[in-house]
Amino acid sequence: MNMSETAPPIELTCSRLRNGNYIPGSCSDGRKLAIALGSGGMAGITPLGELLSLKEFGTFKVVDCWLGDSIGGINAGICVADQIEDASETFYQMKKQRFIDPLRALRIGGRAIDMKILQESIEPILNTKKIANSPVPVNIGITKLKPYSRMSVDLSAVEPEEVIPWMMRGAHLPIAGGAAPRDSAGIPYADPGLSSLGPIHRAVQDGCTDIIYLSCQPYAADRKQAWQVGLVGAWGLRHDIGAVFKYNRVVDDQIKLREAYREGPFNYQGANVVGFYPPMPKDTNETWPTLYTTDPGRLRSGFERAAEYMKNCLHTLMPEPEPVPVIPIAA
Repeated sequence: MNMSETAPPIELTCSRLRNGNYIPGSCSDGRKLAIALGSGGMAGITPLGELLSLKEFGTFKVVDCWLGDSIGGINAGICVADQIEDASETFYQMKKQRFIDPLRALRIGGRAIDMKILQESIEPILNTKKIANSPVPVNIGITKLKPYSRMSVDLSAVEPEEVIPWMMRGAHLPIAGGAAPRDSAGIPYADPGLSSLGPIHRAVQDGCTDIIYLSCQPYAADRKQAWQVGLVGAWGLRHDIGAVFKYNRVVDDQIKLREAYREGPFNYQGANVVGFYPPMPKDTNETWPTLYTTDPGRLRSGFERAAEYMKNCLHTLMPEPEPVPVIPIAA
């Protein structure tokens, strides 16, 4: 972890908090601060722990917009609704509810991932009115399958009853999750990983000057897997005949753009970014929650360790306090 450099997004956060009267979304100081959340399935419990520490640090009070892909989009809504603890407790129950069950996929029409369970789990606890009425945008990435294209939805600009349906459309994993969910017009949607260039890229396109990026997994270089491109692209053929070609191009673009990503402070297309990646495990007993992890003990451990990890990072990145002027005592 390279946290020895100054991190402009954290410095901006501290400056706004010291000011004490910054209005979120106003960009009154000429800068626009975003929290960008990556995808990762059940590993999303990790950034949720980090977000708890960011909330305690005060960051939520001065952020100008939220951006998230897949579970990152759901986490963004959870934070805006101020329900991190409620949501984490709900995720701990996902194994008991059989949210992910590979054996279920062996049956005709069965799905390894039951998205209905996820929806029914967060519906009772998520304050959708608070999200829909958020004073700052809550932008989630989505893949539109017909035609195959990328899009995003601002959850702060939809009706409360549409918040969770859009979250589910943007978190739907192809193949494992079954048929793609559709809107009232019959248009199918899926996870933004099939088309999006990532929440950092969208934040820059939206004019953000400073970005706090949270990853679900330890940092690792991307490699294109031909079989994954073929499998996912073929899944999209039922909706768009060019799906394989389009998805292959998206993967190439994603890998190229993420070459700039790293832990700690970095610059992305002119924007100041600070990236937080859970540290690489030293042995198999220290693995973080992964895409398909539903073990409640491991999820809870990941959440708590991530919260502590973020506290340590913030302590390291905290700008040095301004020296207190010495007033000479008159003789």
